[in-house]
Amino acid sequence: MDLEAARNAVFVSCDIVSHGDDPDHSRQLERIKSLNGCIADACGERFGRDLVWASGGDGGHLALFAEDKCEFGLRLVARLYSWASETKRGHDNQAVGLRLTVHLGPASVIRGADGRHELVGDGINVCGSLLKFGRPGVALATSSFRDLCESLRESGDPLFGKLSFHREQQVYLKHDRAAIVMPMSIEGMI
Repeated sequence: MDLEAARNAVFVSCDIVSHGDDPDHSRQLERIKSLNGCIADACGERFGRDLVWASGGDGGHLALFAEDKCEFGLRLVARLYSWASETKRGHDNQAVGLRLTVHLGPASVIRGADGRHELVGDGINVCGSLLKFGRPGVALATSSFRDLCESLRESGDPLFGKLSFHREQQVYLKHDRAAIVMPMSIEGMI
């Protein structure tokens, strides 16, 4: 992986809603282990090659740099959505609330203090900031991600035929920076 050069990546960010409000440490531990297991199963050997994971404690951010970043990002969002639907919070037997966002933007990869890869740049900043606008059960996409997917519709991949982007809205991130976002669905998946 080329370190430090800014490149466009698809970012998938996730956040477990109210994770820190659960006083039961063992439930918190099991949820995070389960989420990490889901991500590890989905991403496997791609880590470090064309995919970087940045843990956020109760979720995190995946940067996908490969040519198939749009398709892989969609499949990853669907897999995380499925994980949340099937995973119980614990005490009330309700499904885990998971906010999901997806974005296309630039980032650099640097070697962090502990030797692992870290992400720096607008791509991760935007995708992570959008989590606060997300709702459990809804995958929120940016206009840049939508435009990438729309440009690939003619590729013949049946996944793009099942993809829909819904009513867009403008939200404001830090420092009054605007972003155009919309809910995204994939027929039969999310």
